[in-house]
Amino acid sequence: MSNTLNQLNNANYRTVKVTNDPIENGVRLQLTVSEAGISTPGDMALSADNRVVVLIPPGSYDLQGRQLNLNTAYVDLAGTTDNRDAQYIYSDITTPNEGVMRVGVGGSKYSNLKIENTATTGVLSNSSADPCAFFPTTSFLSATEFTNCEFKGNSTNSWSMRVGFTIASTFKNCVSGDRGFGGEASGGGTATGTFIDCVAGDTSFGGGSSGSTGTFINCTGGDDCFSSGTGTASGVYKNCVAGDNSFGGNSGTASGTFTDCIGGAVSFGGAGGTASGIFKRCSAGNFCFGGVFFGSPGVASGEFENCNCLSGGFGAGGSSTGTFINCYAVAGSFGDKAGVYINCSGF
Repeated sequence: MSNTLNQLNNANYRTVKVTNDPIENGVRLQLTVSEAGISTPGDMALSADNRVVVLIPPGSYDLQGRQLNLNTAYVDLAGTTDNRDAQYIYSDITTPNEGVMRVGVGGSKYSNLKIENTATTGVLSNSSADPCAFFPTTSFLSATEFTNCEFKGNSTNSWSMRVGFTIASTFKNCVSGDRGFGGEASGGGTATGTFIDCVAGDTSFGGGSSGSTGTFINCTGGDDCFSSGTGTASGVYKNCVAGDNSFGGNSGTASGTFTDCIGGAVSFGGAGGTASGIFKRCSAGNFCFGGVFFGSPGVASGEFENCNCLSGGFGAGGSSTGTFINCYAVAGSFGDKAGVYINCSGF
């Protein structure tokens, strides 16, 4: 944030005047954002080089069931401290197709914020219309950046982020609950953006049968993350960690590039899936890397270097046509043994 701010003049700032009243703060936040959206700093239109930054001091901002509508490009929101919890924006939203932070245009930057949907009533329908904390209305947000933000819902009455939707933005050091960052819902969901140092719950990062096609660095998720089931993990993954059925696991496809990643059981195209990507220094539990599960054989046709799994791995019971260097598995792995094997164990 500091580099961006240092490049701008005073006309490019709006500061929310915070009080001890969360409701009043919510009103002032809404007004300040609206004023920023119609501003012309230096008598010039807003642009990538002429942004306006809404500075949000520490405080609680209660929107009282309303959304914070962000529909103007190059209007940035920046909490003034690195403690994102200190800049707390929340609202009780149960209406379908709504969220606390509703973003309808790309090009803006958001940092150092905690956004929470505090709803305790209402029933989720497992659709992209479910209420949440972060609700993008367009999938074309590739020029939008989020840094040090947390999105929170209780996964009973609201989600942390819009589910079943394409998430194409850049996220750095951000946190979500279950089904975050392009998590699955009826109708799919895709993670096509860039995710660095992010954490989420189960079925996140294009999880479930969604597509995981973006770039993921130092990210951590729960079970069924980075695609699983009928989904495809075709992105770039570096130093990522997930639970069971992840990285194209549970009969999915792992066709991306995986470096220093760790999955649980039935991951990396496991349980009758396909591991056709490039895998370096990756490890997982049972039935992984195109492994077999309850009689469903998989395919291990990719490139594997210094990878490890337990029983039923590397195309066990099926096809093992890839290249395997310094790989380890429990005996009975490596399927039909039709590939290239250098210093491997588990035949």
